[in-house]
Amino acid sequence: MKKKKTTIDLVGIGKRMKAIRTELGLLQRDFIKVVNITMSTLSDIETGKKRPGSEILFILSDEYRVNLHYLLHGEGEMFR
Repeated sequence: MKKKKTTIDLVGIGKRMKAIRTELGLLQRDFIKVVNITMSTLSDIETGKKRPGSEILFILSDEYRVNLHYLLHGEGEMFR
């Protein structure tokens, strides 16, 4: 029996990440300091070239009460 391959919508995640950052009123330079990444990594995430690492997800959830189901799947409210 074959497992169904799960596809990840990196472009959608990137757009939602940018929307969250904007909703929080954080400029890119401020956001990268909070989540401890480089500007190029943030750009790659927001344009769908890279997926956010688990540490970024933890910080967003813990510090800003981001609904990770929204971020990853586009369902539900942006914040918990």
